[in-house]
Amino acid sequence: MAHDEYNSGLIDGYSSALHIIENLYRELDDPETNGELGEIPYQEQYAMCRAQKNILNKAKTKIRMQKETYNDY
Repeated sequence: MAHDEYNSGLIDGYSSALHIIENLYRELDDPETNGELGEIPYQEQYAMCRAQKNILNKAKTKIRMQKETYNDY
C-alpha cells in the first residue's frame, strides 16, 4: 500500500469519526423540565448534559488534531 493511500484512508476514517461525533452532539438536548416528581433535578440534568458535550468536544478536538497531522503529508 502506498503512503498516500494509507494517509488517505486515515483521513477518511477521521472524517467519518468526526461526522459521528457531530451527530451525537446534535442529538444531545439540554433538559427542558425543571424537575417534576420522580425526575432528576434540572441542575443535575444540565450538568450531565454539559459533561457529555464537553467529552464529545474533547474527542472532536483530538480527532481534528490527528487528521491535520496526516493532511500535512
